[in-house]
Amino acid sequence: VLIENRGYGDAFNVQIMSSQPEIIENEKGLLIDFTIIGSSLNDKVTRSQSLNIDFGTIPGRNNAVGVWHMISSLRGTFNNFTATFQYKGPIDDDRL
Repeated sequence: VLIENRGYGDAFNVQIMSSQPEIIENEKGLLIDFTIIGSSLNDKVTRSQSLNIDFGTIPGRNNAVGVWHMISSLRGTFNNFTATFQYKGPIDDDRL
């Protein structure tokens, strides 16, 4: 996932939370098992084994890239991914 801070101020405490991949087709109705084996933030391996990534501070006019590493019991592709995010603005107000 790419997070772009288009503003001039820093975005503090940026986090991806409540993320969920979507399975859109399973013709045979087989059980699918996903295991998250890690994640990366800006090409650096993190210790997180969840779908939540703490991006920390993203400076103004910059971006950050989060990648999840997982294995699955069946082959497939991700066509949709939704997540909520949270951050704090320059005066600890998420509305800014």
